[in-house]
Amino acid sequence: MISRKRLFVFLFLVLICKSGFSQWRYLEGYRSYGLDWVFMGNVQFDVSPDDGIYVSSEYSYSFSPHYYWFVINKSHDGGTIWSDCTIPNGGVTYCNNIFCTAPSEMVAITSSIYSGAINSTINDGSEWITQGGQWWNDGSFFGGDFVNSHKGMIFFYNFPLASTSVCCIENGTFEFRTSDTLDLRHASIVMTDESTAYMLCRDVRGVVLPQSGNNCIVKTSNFGQSWTKVYTDTVFGLIHLQIDSLGEGVAVGNNGRIIHADSGKDWTEMESGSSKTIRYTTSRNGTFLCVGDSGLILKKENGQNEWVDLSYGTANYRKIKVNSKFIGYVLTDSSQILYSQQALGLPDLKKESAVSVFPNPVENQLNYNLPSNYHLKDIIITDMAGMVQLQFYRSQNGLLDLKNLAPGIYFVTFQCAEGRFTQKLVKQ
Repeated sequence: MISRKRLFVFLFLVLICKSGFSQWRYLEGYRSYGLDWVFMGNVQFDVSPDDGIYVSSEYSYSFSPHYYWFVINKSHDGGTIWSDCTIPNGGVTYCNNIFCTAPSEMVAITSSIYSGAINSTINDGSEWITQGGQWWNDGSFFGGDFVNSHKGMIFFYNFPLASTSVCCIENGTFEFRTSDTLDLRHASIVMTDESTAYMLCRDVRGVVLPQSGNNCIVKTSNFGQSWTKVYTDTVFGLIHLQIDSLGEGVAVGNNGRIIHADSGKDWTEMESGSSKTIRYTTSRNGTFLCVGDSGLILKKENGQNEWVDLSYGTANYRKIKVNSKFIGYVLTDSSQILYSQQALGLPDLKKESAVSVFPNPVENQLNYNLPSNYHLKDIIITDMAGMVQLQFYRSQNGLLDLKNLAPGIYFVTFQCAEGRFTQKLVKQ
């Protein structure tokens, strides 16, 4: 029997913690280890359309700290089993980005000292080719977007000229398109189809400084041959841009700033409910997610005008991706990846719904009721630290055996196709 003092501590934690506290865990297994290998902290990742997770991480030797390399590891079971799919190119130092464009198809942006290359695979990393058959000297690639493994738009920074251009890549052919009026050094770009792309950049005015110019969003409908300005303002605080498959657009930035457009035009300010810097936004099936500083995570459902705060922890977040089940993956500024144990895109079922658990407190057997039209996927029981203690797949006929669960306070979550229902559970 749990002591009164311990029960009080558990109840106090329940009151002060958000419901999302138990949702996130650190992803494990993607790091590589070897004799005298030192992890350098440069991590890039993406999630493929078939829910594969691909992570690039950087290393050096402890006895030769000036020699760097990276390893790309992949998992197709949510992070339990990992395997290597590293690009077999000698002298490659960094992996600047990864784009998963289709199942088993990926583009990796790599660089060495003052040179860069675009690499692609169509067989899950078994074989790689270097786009155009060459490395590009005096610069490196960054940012950008790809619609498939052989067509995309990416930025190229030229070191000697200290200038950035848009590089349009198609079937190994490169075209570098510069602009005399736009500052692309802090830009982001998203392609909505093989010809159309939107770019968030700066409209340079006056003296060119690292933070010069006003924010603007430009659009191309001819694969970068010409651009049309669709938004401009007098603030340069926007950082990242996303246009979803339905044409809805979101741009995010400093002080919780979000601007929004229903069809990629007519951009207007949107209340985020936060003053924290937002650094990245992504979307899937019309649902947008944003991450930023001090644990900020925001979600906007398809067709809604309000952002829901899903914030967790205190770390600064640099990137977020979701898979087809809306499991979220978040990259922290300390080069760690968090993943959500519950689907971020599913609405929480209201307490007044017909879902119920009893008895509560429970000793050995827990009963639950679900409406007949609910499609149960699984049931997860987590402790106050967010660790999964029990997981039941498929229907258990309304009964859960908890006799081996230690006394304490837990969360029991029913994940259904119609939504997610979480309830506090006391185990005696």
